[in-house]
Amino acid sequence: MDHYFPEIVAIIAKHNRAKVHLKRTGVLFSNTRAPKGSAESVAKHPGKGNGGAGFGDGRKERSAEERPGSSNGQRICADGDGTREIDRLDDVGRTALMRASEKGDSLEVGRLLDLHAAVDLQHKDGWTALMMASMGGHRDTARLLRDASAKVDIQQKDGLTALALAALRGHAGTVNLLLSAKAARTDLHDKDGWSPLMFACLAGDTATVRLLLEAGSDTNVQGKDGKTALMVSAQKGHREVVRLLLDAKADTDLQHEELGTALMITCRDGQFEMLQFLLDAKADVNIQNRKGETALMLASAAGHQDAVHLLLDTKADPNLISCHHTTALMKAVAAGKVDIAQQLLLAGASLTEREGRTGNTALMQAVNMRDMELIELLFSFPQTSSTVNVPDLEGKSSLMRASVNGHMPSVDLLIRRGAELELQDLEGKTAFQLAEEVGNVDVMERLRGGRRLEVFDPWSVEMVSEWNELRSLIDTQAVVFWPLSFLKAVLKSDKPLPYRQKVLETAESLEVDCHPFCANTMTDADGIAPMHPVGAPFKLVAVSYPWVSRSHPDPDRFRLQLVVAQLERHWWGREGSSVQAFVFWDYISLFQHPPGSQRTENEEKLFKAGLSKMDVIYSSPHTHVIRSTQVPPTAVNPKPYTDRGWCWFESAVTTFKPPGQVVTDVISAATQNQQSPSFLRIPATPPAFDSAIEKRTFTNGKADAESVMALYRNFLQRNVHKIRVFADGSWAPSWETRKEMGVTASLQLAEMIEYVAAESSLAVQLQPPVLDLRRTAFDWLYWPSSEQVCSELTSAFEQLLCAFGKLRSVTVIQIRPVNMDPDEDPEMQRECMEQMSRGLGGLFREDGPLPLEVNLPVLASVGASEVIARLISKTPNLNVYVNPTEDNTALSVAAQNGHSHVVRLLLDAKADAQRLNAESRTALVLAALHGHAEVLQLLVEDASGVTVLNLQDQHGFTALMIASEEGHTDAVRVLLSAKADVTVKSNGSGRTALMLAEENDHSDIVQLFEGTSQSN
Repeated sequence: MDHYFPEIVAIIAKHNRAKVHLKRTGVLFSNTRAPKGSAESVAKHPGKGNGGAGFGDGRKERSAEERPGSSNGQRICADGDGTREIDRLDDVGRTALMRASEKGDSLEVGRLLDLHAAVDLQHKDGWTALMMASMGGHRDTARLLRDASAKVDIQQKDGLTALALAALRGHAGTVNLLLSAKAARTDLHDKDGWSPLMFACLAGDTATVRLLLEAGSDTNVQGKDGKTALMVSAQKGHREVVRLLLDAKADTDLQHEELGTALMITCRDGQFEMLQFLLDAKADVNIQNRKGETALMLASAAGHQDAVHLLLDTKADPNLISCHHTTALMKAVAAGKVDIAQQLLLAGASLTEREGRTGNTALMQAVNMRDMELIELLFSFPQTSSTVNVPDLEGKSSLMRASVNGHMPSVDLLIRRGAELELQDLEGKTAFQLAEEVGNVDVMERLRGGRRLEVFDPWSVEMVSEWNELRSLIDTQAVVFWPLSFLKAVLKSDKPLPYRQKVLETAESLEVDCHPFCANTMTDADGIAPMHPVGAPFKLVAVSYPWVSRSHPDPDRFRLQLVVAQLERHWWGREGSSVQAFVFWDYISLFQHPPGSQRTENEEKLFKAGLSKMDVIYSSPHTHVIRSTQVPPTAVNPKPYTDRGWCWFESAVTTFKPPGQVVTDVISAATQNQQSPSFLRIPATPPAFDSAIEKRTFTNGKADAESVMALYRNFLQRNVHKIRVFADGSWAPSWETRKEMGVTASLQLAEMIEYVAAESSLAVQLQPPVLDLRRTAFDWLYWPSSEQVCSELTSAFEQLLCAFGKLRSVTVIQIRPVNMDPDEDPEMQRECMEQMSRGLGGLFREDGPLPLEVNLPVLASVGASEVIARLISKTPNLNVYVNPTEDNTALSVAAQNGHSHVVRLLLDAKADAQRLNAESRTALVLAALHGHAEVLQLLVEDASGVTVLNLQDQHGFTALMIASEEGHTDAVRVLLSAKADVTVKSNGSGRTALMLAEENDHSDIVQLFEGTSQSN
């Protein structure tokens, strides 16, 4: 040391004598060694080397501007003692060389290097000048530092090297420079185990990745979390990088702890092209992650249809089972992915597996979701019949679940496919009893009918009636439904659609079978023609569209291409489906005038008969409607679909059918903005329809407009009963879509119901017994926090219920009881509940039918005391515990929300205050939680309430403890007057009510406890 650094030794000795520490020293990390001729690590020996910037004799340090002889703020030596200052650190711990390197200032870097600036000094976080230059992509600067013997493999505090930083930023030139030094190591990893190659893959720079691969980088290095370079590039979607890695023989089957393999990552993210790369590289399609999931399961759950198709083509096994005993089919069904479920079933997916946590089969999943399209798809495969009566872990069958959901189409189909009506769940309840508990009146009627060929419940009668009307129209040959296969054959040819009289001739020339729909030939597996087409082996489709010229509706086959593409989006419109689709298209389905000629007399008669029944075809619950609205700009008549009178009429009548059976090709503004387009359409009243039709155009002018107005009124007279779907909720194909029944839709529906109720001839045909608003916007769980929006919602609720009340038919409303939220504005909630209470009073009018007792919880939750009083007085042996939601009875929800009048009524009706909810809380505890002193007074005066005065919930809290903690002074006063035990202690912490009041600074409550003998 003395030999190599005599000046430094002298400085150290001087400072040791003066006991003064050197200031502003640089730091070298322990993984570095000082270059020849430089100081040793100043991190280990403070004050050593030319990095010291302080003065050894205790003099005050002067700024660069004050020091003579400085250049650009730097001086080489300290005054008199030989200390070098060129490497002095600034306020953030950087030297002049670091600052210049970071900026890429090659001239300044060269000057500093000529002045022998220390090239490998490190910033407080371990950064060197070379690292800063490399990260910035300053290749010329990096070259100067390299040529000055800068160490390329120093690691900063997170383990990053100059090479890793250049790779991270995708600076291929700098990476090439560092690698060409033959000193930059590609195998140094950061603290998370990431290599420079992985950082390059993260950046997605192919040139950088190629350089690192050529330098021998290991493609299979895994970080601490298990990620590889291949996974990183796959997750980021860097296709070309993935290709490079695969060419370099990267292992495709290494797994990340959470993400699985690179193949799983691409399947989850739907990166089809990258998936193809991985499969070409022989990635294992059946490898399972730590949850037991496969790439096929992940693609199925995410809805990536192309990925599923490709995986199945590569022999992915659809019947592998995850750790939770789920299959790819179950994941597709749970996600509502009908198309993918069909692919998996065609590939041999099993329908008999049961999910491990619930015991659900794929069929039961679809039933729980009320997804009729999925249910029909599953039943199109014979294997499903063997699962109809399989119970879940609660002992409930698919029929039981459907009965609770109140979904009539699935109930009917399950019965016709062999569901046992007398099966019992683990509590000994049948499907009928479960439907009765929740007030599903229509379901109860259908269950009574069983499997008889003739059933007389309202839903079945309507379905059969609708089918008979449509079938009779088809049987007269006034209209024809042609097989979809014929349209596909025409599309593949160079021919336009023929008019009806030429269809069979055209089909023969195309060598395609073209037998029109005939109901007598459409039988089930047992050879029996169905009562109606729900779940039948055929689908009927009607096309609504604008003609583009008077002579031919689609001369350039523009429409044909759109319609076929639209139909092939449905599972039953694809090759391989066991369900056959038939299409009504006016030009090929109604008799037309042949070119230069006229229809025959019989053809004219049938044409008029068919034309008069267009509303039957477009509004029937047994047809699907394709609204093909686009018009080519080159059309002879380019007028938009929505501006045409007849198109508007067809569109209007389709609002009377379940919206899931109407598909349009229009891309709405909401869809373009990546929002969900509106699904729900409410039928218009005749005045509203007239107003709209006057703004549309007709070929024959106003004469057509007036006739269409009359047609709509006649249509409503015959079809008003179809509005029932908006009452029973069957308009929604799934639970999720029910949220669209909000303010706008409900006000439109209220307007229509008001119109119907005012016309006795209409009202008598629309008599729904149930109003099902579950999971709509009116469900309090989905209430918005905005006071104004919430008020608008409950106001619309009130108007809707009062409108239905004028029909005098509803005896059951299905909606979740309201629970007041202590964190929300109590005044706002009170106002909302008052509006809901008025709505329920308007629904269950005194001059209407008596509501069923199943309504008690929701009535009690909003304080509808008048209706409850009427229900109690007119119902012998009233069951006050009916339909508990989460074990909360009518008394519980009334107590929680502070409806003292309702609590009094229920206690007089012998409601038991000792009943516990799921959290072991009584009505007394719930009232205490919300500080409802008047309710508490009623409960403690009741004999059943006194017995639970000191009962503890699952957390060991009594009503007194909860009221004390929440600061409800009046509630505490009532409970103390009732002699509540103040010495009870909570579970775990052992706190009493007094302690809780003190901890929360409720001084008024603490004073109430003073003087009580128990607290003393």
